[in-house]
Amino acid sequence: MKKESSEKEDKLLEEIYESLDSLKDNWYHVIPPVISDLLFLLIYGAILGYFGDAIINNLYSLGASMMQTQESQIGIILKSIFWSLAEMAVALYITYVVLQGISWRFSKAIAAQKDPIMTYLKRFSLVNIPWFLLFAAYSTISFLVGFYNRRTIYASIILYIFLAALIYFAVISYALAGRSASRALSGAFQIGTAKFLYVAPRILIAAAALYFVGLAVSYAGSLSFKLMIVLGVLVLLPFVTLVRVYLHIILKPFSKKFI
Repeated sequence: MKKESSEKEDKLLEEIYESLDSLKDNWYHVIPPVISDLLFLLIYGAILGYFGDAIINNLYSLGASMMQTQESQIGIILKSIFWSLAEMAVALYITYVVLQGISWRFSKAIAAQKDPIMTYLKRFSLVNIPWFLLFAAYSTISFLVGFYNRRTIYASIILYIFLAALIYFAVISYALAGRSASRALSGAFQIGTAKFLYVAPRILIAAAALYFVGLAVSYAGSLSFKLMIVLGVLVLLPFVTLVRVYLHIILKPFSKKFI
């Protein structure tokens, strides 16, 4: 039992060292994903701010019209809200698949798994369609549960499990997105379930490490906003790339077997 536990620890350390060595040997590949992640945060925030303001204003107008029973205005406002949400969803989707696709592709190159960038982006965009639809369903259900004051502890647990499963399988599919979208998605479910006890703990370790690094950068913000920005660009974003490289490396042994 001790020998088996020791072998598992050795394998985990071997994967971490391989990730660090890959990052060190291909340091020049770290720059594109860092820039892409930074642009993603800026553009994503700008899109949410732009459409969010319009949607909130329309919701206020909707409330006022409903109180005054202005039925003719209610239909117009609802239509405006619908199109604002649709436009925001398209803008967010395009921003996500392009900028995050670039980040995941270069992270894959660091892990010595090179795919033509346009091919990877095309497949990454197709892989994300079901994930975005499922995330939209999760967001809608979560909003309705909160809006109608039905957020019990059981409802919260179910929603958190659904979100965790969504992120878990999506991350695996991203590592496989150099293949066709259908094979990447089917492979994500096959690997994610058949190798759950191997993959899930490693993803949790990566998520925990990323959380604590982010927490440290946030703490720096209480000391100096400029320091937080510098550490975010020079420490947090490269660490995000390291996590992606690590995920590619732990999934690489299974990709050929399950796809």
